Amino acid sequence: LFHDLRKKVEGFVDQGLFRLKLEDHHYNPSGKKEKDELGSNFVGTEVDVVLETPNHLFIGEAKSESDLKGKSEYVLVHQLIRQYVMTKILVDRLGSKKKVVPFVVRNEPKGREQAQVQFMVKQGWLPERNILTWDCVKDLTQDS
Repeated sequence: LFHDLRKKVEGFVDQGLFRLKLEDHHYNPSGKKEKDELGSNFVGTEVDVVLETPNHLFIGEAKSESDLKGKSEYVLVHQLIRQYVMTKILVDRLGSKKKVVPFVVRNEPKGREQAQVQFMVKQGWLPERNILTWDCVKDLTQDS
């Protein structure tokens, strides 16, 4: 599903957008050890919001005070990317036809985009309209 993910991530590293150094085995589960390591990283992956409809699986990252960060102990070091990859693999393994739709909810509508958000948008995985603010969510939940 993600045969060229490392190459895409390395492009962002080369541009200075991702700061973490990728190890040789990152994003390339070519052997049993690498596949096991990738699988064990998925076990600890947290998704803040999951909404399921008959045709979609919405996965959301909710941010307030803290920023999205990369954690070097994970094979897929960037949280948003890890969540998306994990969910896409899960949906595929289950034989589901559901479309995985990522979204982010945060305080500010604009500003310096975090590299993970930029990356997800550039790949076409995170539509910009799915970058929401808490005020947007509040408006959606107000009674008419």
